[in-house]
Amino acid sequence: MDNTMLQIPSLLYTMYGGILMGLAYDALRLFRFGAISMVICDLAFWLFAMPLAFAILMQTGGMAFRLFSIAGFVLGFAVYHFTLGVFVRGALQLVRKWAAMLWRQFNAWLA
Repeated sequence: MDNTMLQIPSLLYTMYGGILMGLAYDALRLFRFGAISMVICDLAFWLFAMPLAFAILMQTGGMAFRLFSIAGFVLGFAVYHFTLGVFVRGALQLVRKWAAMLWRQFNAWLA
């Protein structure tokens, strides 16, 4: 019974980790311009996501790699992607357009 009761907080922690991973992935989309920047952003994402996943797995169950842990990360990422992520991606698109407009104005000023 104790082991089953520990799985619920473990699932919630991994869902939180999935939400953080989704947020990091969307934040890095701001810097994707071409093939090289895409590779760099993907590498930066995995350099953030893997230590986060290992830390959460270590904290919740001594690095026990169970199916519900994977499901928690995937579910958290999906929940973020289809709820808060919609607004974050929209805001990031506005920031990208604003930055591009400022860049064009700056270049016009220099010319």
